[in-house]
Amino acid sequence: MSSGIAAEALDHVDFKRVFDALIRNLFLKNRDSDTDVTIDIESIRRATWLASLGSLGDESQKSIANAFGSLLYLYDPSNELYLKTCYILQSRSGNLVSSKHLNGLYKENQKLHNFGTTLDFELATHRFELGKDFDGKTIFFTHYQKSLWEKLESGVNIAVSAPTSSGKSFIIKKFIFDRIQKNKSKFFVYVVPSKALINQVSNELSKELKESALVLTTYRELECFDKNIVYVLTPERCMRLLQEQKDCSPLLVFFDEIQNIEDGTRGSVYENVIYRMTTSWKDSQFIMAGPYIENLHLSLREVIDIDLLEHKTLATPVLQLKTVLTVFKKSQSVKYKIITPTGSIVQGDYDIGKALYSKLSNSRGQALKYLTSVFHEDEQNIIFSPKKNMAEGWALSVANDDQDNHKVIDNEKIKNLCSFLESEIHPLYSLVRCIKKGVA
Repeated sequence: MSSGIAAEALDHVDFKRVFDALIRNLFLKNRDSDTDVTIDIESIRRATWLASLGSLGDESQKSIANAFGSLLYLYDPSNELYLKTCYILQSRSGNLVSSKHLNGLYKENQKLHNFGTTLDFELATHRFELGKDFDGKTIFFTHYQKSLWEKLESGVNIAVSAPTSSGKSFIIKKFIFDRIQKNKSKFFVYVVPSKALINQVSNELSKELKESALVLTTYRELECFDKNIVYVLTPERCMRLLQEQKDCSPLLVFFDEIQNIEDGTRGSVYENVIYRMTTSWKDSQFIMAGPYIENLHLSLREVIDIDLLEHKTLATPVLQLKTVLTVFKKSQSVKYKIITPTGSIVQGDYDIGKALYSKLSNSRGQALKYLTSVFHEDEQNIIFSPKKNMAEGWALSVANDDQDNHKVIDNEKIKNLCSFLESEIHPLYSLVRCIKKGVA
């Protein structure tokens, strides 16, 4: 279908009206608001038809149609018709990944509902096209992820530009695991941007690969090895590896967060390492990934002289909403403004009550804790601070104002991190108690 028709459908006033109402409903429902958002069934039918047209457009239009399906399902999760509609839109948008969250649709990979002969065939075809088996378990890709996997399998050097939520890292890691498990006595290089990520990535690889490979975080000479070796290194740590392994090419080299090549202080180190690797290791496959980098392959070609295929997307299977909240002192209310994926602005206000307003006014920690809970209490949140010292102060405020002061995160990784900070920095390092409560 022409993307022009899909764009017209998603820009139609009937679609936007229902889409905005569904977003308002989701926002207010999560606030436990008494305000009911009611949408008549005829408007929903018309908007669903328009969303179906949109799901056949380009990737950004598919993303909006997919979001509509999710919002409709969340409007009334017990409605079987909305459940089916959501799944159809997700399937046509190439986002079967999200369908695992739809309760009552599948059980042990068996379909619980019939959609009619034609639709059943269409949906089964999509599941076959986007599904891939790994060790007996089927994983579903998005269209973007499937295309990326096919290019990786072809062995080409590739520059991947996509938002974090597109799932590019998941696919690249799966591909690396697959290559390691299908080979023996080979070595691989996984380049991370900072020392802080070395332990995280090496632990992930060790846990996944088990006995398939030896994971090293610095170069050390091995006289002989009978299994694969994976080096997890920063660009600076790659220098020794390049000196010692100049004539022996790794099977695969992966640069994560490649946008750091534009960093004023470390960019030259990145350029030097990439140039020396691509010059010395002609037989290696190079994979370079980063978020939202325009013409990434062209930027890299200024540094290296290898064929590099670009694979990019701006779309994401995740519904992302920009929300602005303003607290008014006189009325003791909060005004919300939500910028939707269609470009519309959904706004309104709700009463927060005198007790809550007092907390928001008097305590920065309570205010930040409330603002993060506006989205979901159990979700992870990132708070951006204009200054380093303010970030530390805010973290302490949130941790100290936690109503569950006795509740400490029972997680082995958190315990190890806290032990590391206490031994390497100071036993009374203030942020340790924040981390123990899930605030970093």
